[in-house]
Amino acid sequence: AFNTLRELVKHCEKSVFSNHIFGYHVMGGDAGEWYWPGQFSHGGITGYSEPTEQLFRAFLKKKYNHDASALSRAWKSPGITFDSVVIPSPEERFASENFIFRDPDKTGKISDLRQFLMERTLYCVTNVCRIIKETAGKDKLVSVYYGYPMLYAGKMNLAFSGLQTASEIFRSPYIDRIATPIDYEMRRGGESGVSINGFNGSAELYGKSIWREEDSTTHLNPVFRNGRTSTLRETNEVKRRAFGYTIAGFYGMWYCWQMPLHGFHQDEIMEDAAKMKRIADAAVNTSRKSITEVAVIFDEKDSLTYTSANTGGRFVNQCTWDVYRQLHRAGAPFDLYFVDDLDHPKMPDYKLYIFLNAWSVTPEMRKKIHSKLSRGNPTVIWQYAPGYLNGKNFSLENMKELTGIGFSEKRIFTKIGEELVKVSDSPLLNGISTLGTPTLGPVFSASDKDSEILLRSGER
Repeated sequence: AFNTLRELVKHCEKSVFSNHIFGYHVMGGDAGEWYWPGQFSHGGITGYSEPTEQLFRAFLKKKYNHDASALSRAWKSPGITFDSVVIPSPEERFASENFIFRDPDKTGKISDLRQFLMERTLYCVTNVCRIIKETAGKDKLVSVYYGYPMLYAGKMNLAFSGLQTASEIFRSPYIDRIATPIDYEMRRGGESGVSINGFNGSAELYGKSIWREEDSTTHLNPVFRNGRTSTLRETNEVKRRAFGYTIAGFYGMWYCWQMPLHGFHQDEIMEDAAKMKRIADAAVNTSRKSITEVAVIFDEKDSLTYTSANTGGRFVNQCTWDVYRQLHRAGAPFDLYFVDDLDHPKMPDYKLYIFLNAWSVTPEMRKKIHSKLSRGNPTVIWQYAPGYLNGKNFSLENMKELTGIGFSEKRIFTKIGEELVKVSDSPLLNGISTLGTPTLGPVFSASDKDSEILLRSGER
């Protein structure tokens, strides 16, 4: 397949139209977005083909240096050999040892499988892009669809898709642009219409360009699908929103046609587009230096690897994707980073850091976090269970070492009540009326006598 791709690119570059090719957009896997085959289109639980099992065994041999006893200890499976390894069953992959969380000490085979899926996906994406870059030349742009880990943080898709390597894609020297569609659930007029891949901070660090694929359908489409607008006014407002994100957020943008003919065939739409073009031309010569003072930090790797593919998914989604959506209405711009970026020398210092899902924090990562937070006396927001996993097991002590706050826990799975009791007059509580009714477990409480509790919510 790699040789075929190389010959195809050579053919294109030698053709009479080669000077019209400014780049290549690479698609692979299910939906062209690098899902494992069958995972996206059919919702399948991937990984049970014979070639996958053989590749998984080879991955384990390399990881454990051909030492079957090391594999046996990691998997808690006496007598296992590399040749007797099978892909864990769906029941094992859906299980949970501690409600939302998987126990690192008891789930070696599951974390190894997820790591294998990630590495294999990354291998395919980066090598395809490498071949194109080397064959076409460095002046040709190479782009891929990628950047879905936050969208799928609380969904089973992530556990079976191998898409937890977006931070590595941003680091690849063979990829220039990363694209995703916009939010399929909130893309109509008056909704946020956010990019699924919003890691603008990481993109800046690694010199990448994020592209919003605007594949909404207009009021001219006879079929209601993909966030179809209802009126000319709504159509133009949705297009203006996309343009605004592009100008203000340093995104690229393209329209992807998913409808019958004449989707933009109306004078008022094209006149509006012409106005946007004039604004864009003027913006090229205008200072667009960032004034952002808020950094949002997301962990796509360990913290998601050790969450259940089944239990508490809605709450995980509320902590990550839903917060990201709502931050677009906060009134303050923000930059989104992967937790791996915190020790990057070019990452700016911010006044506020929001850690969405710092659930698994090793001692090494804790040092990187503290080093970053030691500069400029910033405010830090930790969401649910920060540092609960230390890379080996569950640890309340690790939570305190990370946050400075002592915690107690109840290993129960419960729904938190809607009634909120304010126990402080802090202005931080202004406007807060409800947290909804999230279902979560385990449940944590601040137990440190030096901590000020602002708000309490009872269990239902």
